[in-house]
Order: sequence, then structure tokens, then C-alpha cells
Amino acid sequence: MSGCPAVRYLQLTGCNKLSHIQVPSTVESLRLTSLRRLSQLTVPPQSTIRELALNNLPKISPSLRHRLLFHNASSIKVLEVRALANEKELSLDLPNLTHLTLDQGIHLQQLEILCPKLNYLRIQGCPNLFSLHLHVEELPLLQVDHSSPLLALRKLQLMCYNVKFLARVLGYYCPRLEHLTLKGDNTSLARIRSVGHTLEFLQTVVLEDCEPEEDLMMYYPQSFQIQPDKLQRNSSTYLTVEFR
Repeated sequence: MSGCPAVRYLQLTGCNKLSHIQVPSTVESLRLTSLRRLSQLTVPPQSTIRELALNNLPKISPSLRHRLLFHNASSIKVLEVRALANEKELSLDLPNLTHLTLDQGIHLQQLEILCPKLNYLRIQGCPNLFSLHLHVEELPLLQVDHSSPLLALRKLQLMCYNVKFLARVLGYYCPRLEHLTLKGDNTSLARIRSVGHTLEFLQTVVLEDCEPEEDLMMYYPQSFQIQPDKLQRNSSTYLTVEFR
């Protein structure tokens, strides 16, 4: 690509003879799809990629993808990754990312998304995703309605400074959740009851570094249980609330 010194948008699809790409430092949008032999991707350290799509690249190693994301962590705003091969764990720490799409992570079990600016999240084709650690600043701004529910998800750690509409979001996105950890926002007993009512299988809520509101102060700092009838549940499962 040395003959294109000023290219800003680079998209390559289905070029099965390519094994190595040297990306110009001027590229801001890089979209690579179905490059079956691509195993090497060279990006200059001064690059500032803002939009990145890595789709169906079976020979791109997780370590190579990690280096690419690390060197562009502050500039990437849109990320799309499809076909995660045999990966069981994935961690994304991108402070300015606003849009994230993950698809075809068949073996993915644990996912960490530390992206406080995120407002669009789509996770598809991850039938074994069991645990999710999510850090966003504004939960009400996070668009998830276009995603399929994460039916295998049992554990969620949510760090957020505004968890308005928490029950509605979790009820749609992870209806079979069993363990929830909340970190960072003021939390009320009314909100916990609403979540416990919406999530029929929820067993534990852990409040970590949360400022309890007035209706929770009577329990703080001791753990306590909420009876099923107080949650208007059909099951006989109690909800345990812990402070940390």
C-alpha cells in the first residue's frame, strides 16, 4: 500500500491471496472481511484508526488483534469483530469507543468491555457467553434493542454512573441472569426490587462502592434477603443483597 500515501478509507473483501497488509498511517477507516490467508497486518505506530472492522479473518491471531487495538486505543470509536474462532475470553479496553459489534463468538465464555463512552452494543452469535464485565458511563444511552438476548449469560458486573432503566435493559438483554454486581452509582431498594421482579432467576445482587439511598440505609452494611412475594415472583427463590 506504499503507492497510496494519502488514503483514508481502506476496505478489502474476499482477497484470498493476501497474506500481509501494510496499512498506511493516514488510514482512519479500515475494514477487512473474508481474507482467508491474511496472517500479518502492519500498522504504523503513529496511525489513528477511528473505525475498524475485522471480519472472518481466520489467520489473524488474538495477539495481533490485541496489538492493533492497543496502539489505536485512544482513537478507535467504531469496532466490529466477526468470527472469533476458538477464543473463550475477550477483553476490550477502549476509552473512546462508541459503537461495538461482536458476532460469531461461538466459544466465547467471558467478555470484558471497558468502554465508558459506549452507546451502541450489539452481541450476536455468542451462545456460550456466561460472564460479562461492562463499564459504561450512561446505561440509558446504551442501545441494545437490536441485539438478541444473551440467554447463556449468568454473571454481569456493571460499572456505571447512571443505571436508570436498569430493569428494562437487563430484562431484555440477559433474562436468565443469576448474579449481578453493580458498581459506581447510587442505588435504591426500589430499583433492586424492580430488577429482582424482572429477572426471575436472579439470586444475588452485590453493591460495590455504591452509595445506598435512604430506603437501603436501614440494612447497610449487612447483607439481607428479599422474599419472593416482595418481588412478585412466581418462583420461591430469595434475592440476596450484599454490600462491599
